[in-house]
Amino acid sequence: MVALETIRESGLTEYESRIYLVLLSNGSLTGGKISKLSNVPHGRTYEVLQSLVEKGLVEYVPVKPKLFSAAAPKTAFRNYMDRQISALNNLRDELSVELAQMAKSPMNETTREKIKLIWGTRNIRPLLDNKYIEARKYIKMMFTYEYISQSSLRLIEQCLKKGVKVYRLATKLTKDGIKYMKADIARGCYVKYYPVDELRIEITDGKNCSLHVVNPKDSMDRTFIQVESRELTKALEHYFDVIWKKAKPIR
Repeated sequence: MVALETIRESGLTEYESRIYLVLLSNGSLTGGKISKLSNVPHGRTYEVLQSLVEKGLVEYVPVKPKLFSAAAPKTAFRNYMDRQISALNNLRDELSVELAQMAKSPMNETTREKIKLIWGTRNIRPLLDNKYIEARKYIKMMFTYEYISQSSLRLIEQCLKKGVKVYRLATKLTKDGIKYMKADIARGCYVKYYPVDELRIEITDGKNCSLHVVNPKDSMDRTFIQVESRELTKALEHYFDVIWKKAKPIR
């Protein structure tokens, strides 16, 4: 069976991945049964199902009660990925033109290299992993704890072996998330919990920072901003430290 981590690489959220795999394994199900088997909160189940229907990955029969089933994976995922590729190609072409025009403006000459704007989780992950490579003293970050890649785990362990202190502020609590948090604590990370809905921050050695804005309806939809500015880094680190003091330790 396809692992949850593998299917999430396609860009689906954890809830979307869980529900799709449950439907793939069990055939047609009602919303209530899907919620029970996938461990997705009942209040979120129909919202997630609607998202999967819009992506062409789930079909439904309009009977009472409504039945949902997984669309044929070979065709459904090919079409879904093709649409993603097409959207990225269009975005690439639009950005190429717009950014080229911005580059001609002298006003942007001093800031062009100091600010980077990136879209999409797949593009963001290598930049976040690079922060572990760059860190020499400490790294502070807000983290959703919905998913941890194996490459990130290796880099965290390398950081800790070098004596780098890793502070991870969990922004939400889930059953799987608590499991990940406890594993991080066992590795030697400092982990606390404080709810933050739409903003994530990373600070490396007090020298540079990044922040990303999360779509509250889809945690995989993010806009990432990387900034090389001591003043902004100082301000964001102060904000992080204030929240860290209020945050609850993970027991």
